[in-house]
Amino acid sequence: MGDYRAALQDVTTGFQRTGQPAGSIAAGYAAEARFILVDGKLASFEKFQIKPGKPKTVEAYISTITKQMSNGATQAQSVANAYEPVFPYRRPRWTIASYVRQGRAYEILARSILNTPVVIPSDLQRVLRKADEYEREDYRLDFEDKVRQVLDTQVRPVECFAVARYALAARAGRAGSFDDDYTRIAIDRLQAYGDERIAECIAEAQAADATFQGYSPGEFTRSPRGKPLEIRPGIAPPAISKENN
Repeated sequence: MGDYRAALQDVTTGFQRTGQPAGSIAAGYAAEARFILVDGKLASFEKFQIKPGKPKTVEAYISTITKQMSNGATQAQSVANAYEPVFPYRRPRWTIASYVRQGRAYEILARSILNTPVVIPSDLQRVLRKADEYEREDYRLDFEDKVRQVLDTQVRPVECFAVARYALAARAGRAGSFDDDYTRIAIDRLQAYGDERIAECIAEAQAADATFQGYSPGEFTRSPRGKPLEIRPGIAPPAISKENN
């Protein structure tokens, strides 16, 4: 594995030495090598989970999951950032793949937040033991509901990061008439969110980046295989060079 990674690194450094332009065939090999070099970080992050353990107090529970969510956010950002060096090569296939991987990194974090176990802390358990049957159920449901509300608030911006990256991947795919595994993943994941949620997330992306193109309802509807959808006026992907076969 060490020799393989060294060989991949040689491809990227060799491209730099040649001085060939971005978008060239040589840039395609370098982009693929760079992509493979960083892709292992995502596989490791797939295992990320939030584990509150057995908290003694409500405060300890909140503190633990908050700290782990923050750690997860840092990891997701690190994984996503690792793909950034792929973009300057301006090769559509690997640009799209990198956008999809970035979206996946944020979805892993979002999934982990939503799957956070709701654990009744020891101090609350003592209160529940003193309550009657109906009060216990009310207290438990109220606690779980409040935790889920907090988790939902935390997960929404993370989901929007994922939606924005998938949108960039889908738009780049259409611009280059690409229909491969990565473009299909991008469209499939976007469809899972639905028009209203996509519109919300792209509006957030626009608020952070004025160059981010607006959303048209139905923009990411799947087209028949091999027949790219028409790109609507005003919908522009990031600039990329044409892929050479």
